[in-house]
Amino acid sequence: KRLYLNGNKITFEGVPSLIGKLQNLEVFMAARNLLTCIPDSLCKCGNLRQMDLSSNQLVALPVSVWELKQLKNLNTDDNPNLVMPEKPPPEVKGSGVEFYNVDFSLYNQRK
Repeated sequence: KRLYLNGNKITFEGVPSLIGKLQNLEVFMAARNLLTCIPDSLCKCGNLRQMDLSSNQLVALPVSVWELKQLKNLNTDDNPNLVMPEKPPPEVKGSGVEFYNVDFSLYNQRK
């Protein structure tokens, strides 16, 4: 549930992309390392509540960081070059595929 990697001089390559498979991960602490970015797969950890990325060399975070609905605490202090990704606009109801109401099932195509 918790992964502490603080102060280990870890770079992007030191965080495996398979980290997204840790579905029960709630706390990810990677402060005081050499991270310039984090793997997008980290944002697949849907139970992540706390992430400390302070005192790294972060330049950007993946846009998918906004998909972490359980995330209550994201610390990115002391990353002077970090540019946070823009939060995607909320989906407007009826603007997706369902707007067209097209049925592509084979059953209706045979008629």
